[in-house]
Amino acid sequence: MINILLIFFAFTFLPFGESWSIKDYKHFTFSYSFLQSKLQEVNADSGLVMLMDSAGNVIGKSSLSLLNGKSLEDEVYTTVRDMGTLAVPVSLIPVLEKGNVSLSDTVDVGNGIYNHNGKEIRDHNADMGGYGEITLQQAILFDSKVGVIKSLSPYTTIKTTYSPTEILNFYHSIAVSDHSICSAKTMKEIQQTFEMVVSEGTGKPLFSDNVKIAGKTGSVIKEDGKHEVSFCGYFKVNNAVYTCLVIISNPKNGYPSGGVMTGNVVKEIVNYLDR
Repeated sequence: MINILLIFFAFTFLPFGESWSIKDYKHFTFSYSFLQSKLQEVNADSGLVMLMDSAGNVIGKSSLSLLNGKSLEDEVYTTVRDMGTLAVPVSLIPVLEKGNVSLSDTVDVGNGIYNHNGKEIRDHNADMGGYGEITLQQAILFDSKVGVIKSLSPYTTIKTTYSPTEILNFYHSIAVSDHSICSAKTMKEIQQTFEMVVSEGTGKPLFSDNVKIAGKTGSVIKEDGKHEVSFCGYFKVNNAVYTCLVIISNPKNGYPSGGVMTGNVVKEIVNYLDR
């Protein structure tokens, strides 16, 4: 009876025009359920989840708007948006490859407030005095916008506008060690950094003794002042590598945190797949 309800639920809410297996429908239903629960808990406007397998196939995706109780248009997965700090590693890799910077380089973020090209940049802990002097790697671990901008802007323009699908594909490339995007040395450094994000950085709420999760949290303040938080990462369960992206828009209950809010959805998905 439960399986019949799951399939009915999937056919009711999945976008038409796509060829999905029953297994894909199950991935949709459990991810939708976890997303819906978290959106209601934090009173967010909307959110989305995407799940990719080791072959690079999207095996599950779901979205929901609490404003009207419906799934978002399917274009939400391929439409370019400001992905904020979640997109930083895309710009970081070419700079590391050229040798312009090293993850061990230090940067003084001071009190977490920095004026860049006439725009005030604030770290999430600016009200508590900032991080002071940290390494570039720590700037990634702790999601320091000031640290990243001061370190990378002399060498590159930090692009943050990508579609969710593009970001998912990028993190999948890291998950499967796709050396077409960078050297083995840089790949190892990025993978180690993503592991440290979860073991000691802003992604610590995702840490699990059972399943090793690696990835990065993200945050962005939109032009209308609304927050959007995210996490994209990868994990291995049952000898298969999965990459997962979760985005939550305008959470109004609690401190907007990619590690806590979106991270909780990812952990639920990991635990479900690891049953």
